[in-house]
Amino acid sequence: MSQTANKMATRPMFPLLMSMALPPMLSMLLSSLYNIVDSMFVARYSADALTAVSLAFPLHSASAFRPCFRRWGWAAPAL
Repeated sequence: MSQTANKMATRPMFPLLMSMALPPMLSMLLSSLYNIVDSMFVARYSADALTAVSLAFPLHSASAFRPCFRRWGWAAPAL
């Protein structure tokens, strides 16, 4: 079995932070861009459709946290 160094203990702080922060930041950026483009497309259809998309966005965002609630032993909100 080979001995590997603990990256958390040996790497400098900034590169380590960037390597862990970059994937979630890109994911949130892509999600936001998708919602912006979706809103622009739906706004061409009608104001009611844009209202529906605007109301659904927070529910969609909150549903991403359901596994976290389950993992921590909390009751998952009913969505």
